[in-house]
Amino acid sequence: MSNLRTNAWENSYSRKENFIFYPKEEVIKFLSRHIKKRVGLNEFIPVLKSNSKLKGLDLGCGIGRQTILFEEFNIEGYGADISSVALKEADKLANFFGYDLTGRFVKLTELALPFDNNFFDFAIADSVLDSMNFGFAQKYMKELNRTVKHFVYLNVICGDSVNSNFSEDVEVTSVHESGTIQSYYTIEKLKQLIINTDFNIHSLQKIAIESLNNQSKNVRFHVVLKK
Repeated sequence: MSNLRTNAWENSYSRKENFIFYPKEEVIKFLSRHIKKRVGLNEFIPVLKSNSKLKGLDLGCGIGRQTILFEEFNIEGYGADISSVALKEADKLANFFGYDLTGRFVKLTELALPFDNNFFDFAIADSVLDSMNFGFAQKYMKELNRTVKHFVYLNVICGDSVNSNFSEDVEVTSVHESGTIQSYYTIEKLKQLIINTDFNIHSLQKIAIESLNNQSKNVRFHVVLKK
């Protein structure tokens, strides 16, 4: 898995980078709008109908906070990541929140996902497919197409973040995530990502946060895919 920069990600998590202890707002919105809406302490209104307990995949789960979020929504959550360091932290964090997710945090050792066809009702890949070469992202997207029945939520960085309109893969040289890959997206690149799948773009938002101090900006696409 050296071509996925596994060692670089192990080092990143060993430095405690990307230790996310709170769910992302956009992921909560995705769950509430498309999967299940929380209306009480332990009361939910189903949005995605199912005769069995819903299953969700958190691809590139890191330390697992959003996998745990699935459990909070009474969804059977699974997390997958290439970093052993991150997955150990994910187990500890799940236990801290009172959830036993033994066997549901899975280490990825290849581009294939170790799950059966149509195993999941939905999946999220939050700031994940833009952290690898685009060719690998396309292969993981095909695997999501194979294993997910209904929805996928994506969050990827836009080329506008660096004040240029380009879409390419570059190696990170800053201390944070050093040695990993950053893949910048355009709308056309998003279309190429899903071209050989059964998914269509259900919703697409471009959200920009601009710093007025140093004129930098962070622009990301938030995408909901639907079969």
